Amino acid sequence: PTRTLPRDERDLMIAANNGWCLAFDNLSSLKPWISDAICRLATGGGFSTRTLYENDGETLFHAQRPVILNGIEELATRGDLLDRAIILYLPEIPRDKRKRPNRLRDDFDAMRPKILGALLDALSDALGRLPDISLTELPRMADFAVLGVAAEEGLGFESGIFMQAYSGSQDSLHSLILDASPLGQPVRDVAAYGDWTGTAAELLFYLNDT
Repeated sequence: PTRTLPRDERDLMIAANNGWCLAFDNLSSLKPWISDAICRLATGGGFSTRTLYENDGETLFHAQRPVILNGIEELATRGDLLDRAIILYLPEIPRDKRKRPNRLRDDFDAMRPKILGALLDALSDALGRLPDISLTELPRMADFAVLGVAAEEGLGFESGIFMQAYSGSQDSLHSLILDASPLGQPVRDVAAYGDWTGTAAELLFYLNDT
């Protein structure tokens, strides 16, 4: 089920220890601490806290979980989180295609067995191919990329299509990082329209002056 963002990292790790996938709905922004915490959760991380009613006891929470973030604005703006993310822009549902929640749930429940069966078939096929997959260059999310390549044939895709799509997605994220930075556009303007050279300090003075 979807939920709101936790108040702190401790609550995030407790939620991760009680579910296999975390889904946070209708978000407007991510504070730096939750962005960093989701990064650690995506690749596997721990959080320690004092055990309740003990002075020197420590409880360690450790988890590695997929996280779903949903919102209208750009949520992931920090480079480390974007490097771990797959961003999907969902199309607006036309008015004549919209359904009431009860009807939508009924339709999904009717399709659920076929969807689950297809996913399990694809995963089984991918696990069988996994030992034979070798990539010349590994991205940061190496295991994810290798599994994606292994799943291509079982999902009906041509060989090489996954890394092509994944690399294209990663390249597009660089623009999001620049757009999120207050210096991004001014620096691009200088590079596009000016013939400027100098140190970083001189560049900052130039930007402030213009």
